[in-house]
Amino acid sequence: MKIYRWIITIAFVAAQAFLYPRILTSGGDVLVNSCFCAISLCFLYAFAGLGKPLLVAGLAGTVVADYYLVVCGAQYKLEGMFAFLLVQALYATYFHTKGFSKKWLWARLILTALAVGTAFGVLGNKTDTLAIVSVCYYANILMNLLMAFCRLKKFFLLAIGFLFFILCDTVVGLQVASQGYLSIGQDTLLHQILFSDINLVWLFYLPSQVLIALAACFSKK
Repeated sequence: MKIYRWIITIAFVAAQAFLYPRILTSGGDVLVNSCFCAISLCFLYAFAGLGKPLLVAGLAGTVVADYYLVVCGAQYKLEGMFAFLLVQALYATYFHTKGFSKKWLWARLILTALAVGTAFGVLGNKTDTLAIVSVCYYANILMNLLMAFCRLKKFFLLAIGFLFFILCDTVVGLQVASQGYLSIGQDTLLHQILFSDINLVWLFYLPSQVLIALAACFSKK
């Protein structure tokens, strides 16, 4: 089994090393197809490698989320974000089955409530379902990141994966917010960074999913 797992791991990493530069430098259909293929491979690798069920399920949910957001387009943002929220719920369930006390669950609930309250406070009457789902998602991925780093030795791959994940989401969130929720001037440094020629979203996103897939197969029990 170890030999089999290492063989498919080498093939998986090689395939992602081929797709990663194409994603960062291409556009149009090539970009869409490469992105969806790369994310699908993360799930298929973890599934074939007999990875931990909750992490594999999370990667499957990520494929669904990216189908809505990457393949279907902007009109399915709500469906995509709801799928991502379910993904974080699966990852949260994984962490909460690893001996964390109930205090972490209460902290998660409180942080999520504070995130929703902040959304209403900042956005006011602009607050919609997409905004609420998005802040709930962000609160939960932040908690998952904190839980992974709290036990870094045990969850090292997941911790780094979630760090890249949240960097990606921060970029996406600011990009979306600048297009209807918050005013970010085009002449500001932040706007230039967010909308530069570098694909910052996938610069962080694909490594995050690769690391989570590897964690599914290699993390300690």
